[in-house]
Amino acid sequence: MPGLTSPVRIRRPEKNGPVHHLLAWALWLVIFYACVLFQGIDSGVAAALTAVAGVSWGVSVVLRYRRLTRVLYVTRRQLWGMMALRLVPLPLPAYVIAAEGNAGPVFGVLVGVPCLLVLGWGSYVAVAREERLQLREGFAATMTPGDSERLVTVCETELGKVGADPAARGWLELNLAHALHNTLLGGYRRGNLERAAAILTRLTEQDPDPLRRFLAADLLVGVANTMESSEGDLAAMERAVERLVALADPVLHVPGVVFRVELQRMELAFARFGQEFALLTAGLSSPASLLGMLREALRFCEAALRSAPAVEHVDLTQRRIFLEDMLSKFDDQGGRPPRFDEIREALDRGPRYLAQANAPTLWLLARLIFESDHATIDDVADAERRVRAALRSQSITIVTIRLKESLASLALARARLEHGRQEAGVSEALDHLRSAYEDARTHSPESATGIAMRWGEIAAAQGLGEEAADGYLRALESARRLTLGALTRGQRELRVREAQGAAAEAAHWLIIGRRYREAVVALESGRALLLTEVMEREQVESRLRERGHDRLAGRYGEVIDELRRLELVAAGGDDAWMLDPAGRRRREMLGTARADWEELVTEIRTLPGFERFLAAPRYREVQDASRITPLVYLVAAQSTGYALTIVGGGDRPGLVRLRGLTSEALQEQVGEYRAGLVKLDSDPGTGSTWEAALSNTLRWLSETITDPLVLALGPLGSVTLIPTGALTGLPLHATDAMLDALTVTYSPNARVLSGVAGRPAATGLDHLLVADPGRDPANRLTAVDDEVAIVRRWFRRSRVLTEPEPKQVIAEMPRHSVYHFACHGVADHRDPLRSGLAVGGDHLTVKDLLTTRLPSARLAVLSACESGVPGMLMSDEVTGLPGALLQAGVPGVVGALWKVDDFVTLLMIMRFHELWLADHLPPPEALRQAQRWIRDSTLAQFLDAVEGVVRWPHRLTRGTLRNAAAIRPYAHPDYWAAFTYTGI
Repeated sequence: MPGLTSPVRIRRPEKNGPVHHLLAWALWLVIFYACVLFQGIDSGVAAALTAVAGVSWGVSVVLRYRRLTRVLYVTRRQLWGMMALRLVPLPLPAYVIAAEGNAGPVFGVLVGVPCLLVLGWGSYVAVAREERLQLREGFAATMTPGDSERLVTVCETELGKVGADPAARGWLELNLAHALHNTLLGGYRRGNLERAAAILTRLTEQDPDPLRRFLAADLLVGVANTMESSEGDLAAMERAVERLVALADPVLHVPGVVFRVELQRMELAFARFGQEFALLTAGLSSPASLLGMLREALRFCEAALRSAPAVEHVDLTQRRIFLEDMLSKFDDQGGRPPRFDEIREALDRGPRYLAQANAPTLWLLARLIFESDHATIDDVADAERRVRAALRSQSITIVTIRLKESLASLALARARLEHGRQEAGVSEALDHLRSAYEDARTHSPESATGIAMRWGEIAAAQGLGEEAADGYLRALESARRLTLGALTRGQRELRVREAQGAAAEAAHWLIIGRRYREAVVALESGRALLLTEVMEREQVESRLRERGHDRLAGRYGEVIDELRRLELVAAGGDDAWMLDPAGRRRREMLGTARADWEELVTEIRTLPGFERFLAAPRYREVQDASRITPLVYLVAAQSTGYALTIVGGGDRPGLVRLRGLTSEALQEQVGEYRAGLVKLDSDPGTGSTWEAALSNTLRWLSETITDPLVLALGPLGSVTLIPTGALTGLPLHATDAMLDALTVTYSPNARVLSGVAGRPAATGLDHLLVADPGRDPANRLTAVDDEVAIVRRWFRRSRVLTEPEPKQVIAEMPRHSVYHFACHGVADHRDPLRSGLAVGGDHLTVKDLLTTRLPSARLAVLSACESGVPGMLMSDEVTGLPGALLQAGVPGVVGALWKVDDFVTLLMIMRFHELWLADHLPPPEALRQAQRWIRDSTLAQFLDAVEGVVRWPHRLTRGTLRNAAAIRPYAHPDYWAAFTYTGI
């Protein structure tokens, strides 16, 4: 194989290092015994002194070449430690020579001190030189932030010396990327992260050595993991894992590769990615490719097992069991659930003195017994014995949490197998979960949400309404608390993901108990948690300074920075990461930082005007928002659905039962709707399939939701919908009943609505128009020029940017109050942060807009396909373009849910502006009337409207013109129903 002609170790051995140390020791002996002979010192004393110095020197060598075999980078602490071990014994021989020698103390000083200095300087130079040579020959180990900063400097200096040597440059660049990544432990630096990713990407593509390409790909997975944790960039993680799979296969067959050093990290990467697997297979990514990754992970794990020593065999066996379990759930061809006896064998061979190492496997065993139809009461009893023994043998709380969860699973399994114990088993399981939840709230907050969700699910399955509501509400509260303590977007998303669906189920059980106000608060708590929290948090520091609280504002910034740093340290960490002493210390530091954060929030709330800062929502806030516009929360639960209405600050919410709106029926309908969208996206020629899917969806929405809702709401005139779960993104406004009876707007939740309503009104309408028809001739928008001309007529001050770069648009937006985008739109259903508007050959993304602030904004009109699509992985979080623009400061956003006809969009925009700016209708009402006009107008009416304005784009025959008064060319909802209004 090119580049690997002989057996290769991942950690390459140092060249001639021990020989250099032996020569230095021999030189010391020569100098010392020359002094002994010259001074006539007793040989026994000399031998004793030689032994003392030799032991100390030998310990330093053993540490360097045994304990630190895998460390190819000497940290500053290790460097000074080894020098101290070598130099500390030297003053003793010098003292003896001075005290006992014939020449007296002067000779001892003249000889001993220079000897000490020469040997000290020589040791420092030798170790530093060895360090630099090693960085050209191997991959450095993990280091502290300070060591990482030093290594960055060392690698950059050495890269300037090595010239064009590909091997030396490859190892140095690999170490440089590794050091750049590790500097994040000292504080988040996006530039370092992006630089590390660029270096590693280049190495995976261009380095001639397959081994270095593999190592670069392996490290790139870690960098992508950090990017996903900090920026929410899941797509980068998927690409990195795919690259790792491609580059690992050649290395797998090279003799001598030490699997236990690097391939175990590879299995961890696959396991980390596997956690996202279920979310990525719902038509949003390629299930086949992801299944292939899991199969590859299992193959690598089995290969590692064949060469691993006994002490690591158990760990790899447990990893294989976890991978097989994942495959058994998602793979119909070849995946099999692991057998109980295999797990028990792995546990029996595991390290008994370290019970916490077996906790994840015990948790898996308990869950499999609970899920299995073949488990016996003996299996349950054996597992309970093991779990209870592990629970008694250690006191690490993060481990006891997992073990208590295991006992809950086993209690349910026992209840199922022993007749008559169902009620007692459920009660015991809930007791274990309550105890685990209380421990997790303090010691492992990131585990608390999942535990509370299971608590609610178990209680709901038994019809225990109060208990189910309690569990789901605790899940919402723990997710909210964790979100407040997580400063990066990716970390916040991870925190709320597990709580998706909790609000709907909590509301269901609260409604059954006639606790309608609490149900509204639960739904408010579960909607747009990230958006609400960010909008409020980003305003507080400036508000504190405006009111003279400079000290508190400064401390606020310091606490946020420290919490961000520690969150990134913990990003992507699993239970095992927290079990070593350093991990426990980091957990303690993270807990302290969170406590400081919560204490600071409490202190801020004591100030006048800040009493509700980042507090949980209250019904009173929903009442206040309902005075702006009537609110309707829509929720689908397992057995039925509801609409909760709050009008004019009403003290008691109204309830509309929607009996056909079950979770199962909704998922089925959403599946058909999204399948139609996918076909439309992949093949525009399948428009008839999409039109049929849309018609079926609107028919179902009309029968199930909107007809009963319109009947119940009466003559309100307008309403703001707050849909939850999978209802988000469906065209609820577009049924005939809704379009004819009500002006419908959407809002992430009531607090966001109040927030945007409370912003100062824009003075004047400075208009920014961004136009980009696209660079692909086959997909070029033909009506953009006409749209620009029509829209510009309505504004005195209009700035037009034609095919601008995204950064130019971002720079220009704060200077204007109305934004109009005439371009292509792209919705990334897997990674909503990458959704955006196609401008200047690039994309203006949701991620870009999340960091933009628009204090003078009034309205954004996104005349672009799919510009109003919310994120589908976390539909309750409203992570699409409308949500990003609301967060940036735009009170109202017009967007589209699917690909729309170019010319019909032009007609819609023309009519919308006429109704808004000439007839002075509010923008939401202007949009509704424009949609009705598109739906109801005849060809003759359209021809009259566009005469002298734009040219009709379609060929008109005499027969068509004769029947123009009867033809409604755009009556189908596909043409007009895509447009939505979010905000006020």
